[in-house]
Amino acid sequence: MPGGAMMWMVAAMAMQADSAAPPLPPARAEDDRSEPGSPTTNPGTWVTNSDYPARAMREEREGTTGFRLSYDASGLPQKCDIVSSSGHADLDAATCELTMSRARFQPGKDRAGNPVGGTYTNRIRWGIPAGPPTGYGKYGDIESFPRAPAPRMALRNIDMAGRYPKAALDAGAEGDVGFRLDIDAAGAVQACTVTQGSGNAALDAATCAVLKEKGQFDPALDIDGKPVAGRVNHYFVWRLPPAGADAAPAASRPELRPAPFPAESGSMLLEYVIDATGAVTDCTARVDGFMAKGMRGVEMRDGCGPIRQMAPFLPPLDAAQKPVSRRYRMSMETKVEDVPSADVPK
Repeated sequence: MPGGAMMWMVAAMAMQADSAAPPLPPARAEDDRSEPGSPTTNPGTWVTNSDYPARAMREEREGTTGFRLSYDASGLPQKCDIVSSSGHADLDAATCELTMSRARFQPGKDRAGNPVGGTYTNRIRWGIPAGPPTGYGKYGDIESFPRAPAPRMALRNIDMAGRYPKAALDAGAEGDVGFRLDIDAAGAVQACTVTQGSGNAALDAATCAVLKEKGQFDPALDIDGKPVAGRVNHYFVWRLPPAGADAAPAASRPELRPAPFPAESGSMLLEYVIDATGAVTDCTARVDGFMAKGMRGVEMRDGCGPIRQMAPFLPPLDAAQKPVSRRYRMSMETKVEDVPSADVPK
């Protein structure tokens, strides 16, 4: 009897599930050419460990940020909304800033087949990395966290004329060489190791020779922004020069950098008082213009946080070496102005 009762309960649950099943979607019309949009870049690459906000890393803050991107008919994101907060403003701001700059989409189509914009919703899990992932570490080992050594522009613009190994030229060899560089705190290459050979010993040896001779890097930074020794893993590409390239080489076109200047004005003011006991008794942070935007704005608006965290301080002293209260003010202003055409040098 108990077994029969159990069988009846299972049957009743199945019948209930069947009766609650949603109806099948209507058949698609023959002239309906609509299609949903989709990412054209891997969402897993939109935010990486190296993007972790430095202060959040120091304070070991974690969380999950739900976001929604709205993109236009060309597939470019136009707006980012936080649909569920991580509980930390800087992590949420980093989510939107990074996904807006890196996400790209294949736009959907309407019934007539015309490209249309859409939305994409996902979540970013901000978690303090425990160490490098298993396998090949393309972005550098953990000692280079949170910022690995960065190659300077001169390294990217090496004139390779005459550097192709003769043995590889004679053999018609090409290939990509995976390498690991140990970089000191001054940005100089101390060691080079081939981690993935090209299949040609001459190309492998020439890679480390070029990098040791010409390697110029901005050094790795620790979580306090101080230069430290670091490590970088990457590839060097060798492609055979076109026929006749051993004649006078064409002048290389210099690689242009984006202007490292803001497009608008901005300012920052941090003012605080340290009393005779070394405590912070008052602190105000104000930012505006470009300094108030994105991750930079979140960190600057919360500029009092680090000051309060480092307290208590050694108290300020007057001329008689007695503890006193003292106010400190730090400010920075950037002005961006158009130059009248009459003032532009010709």
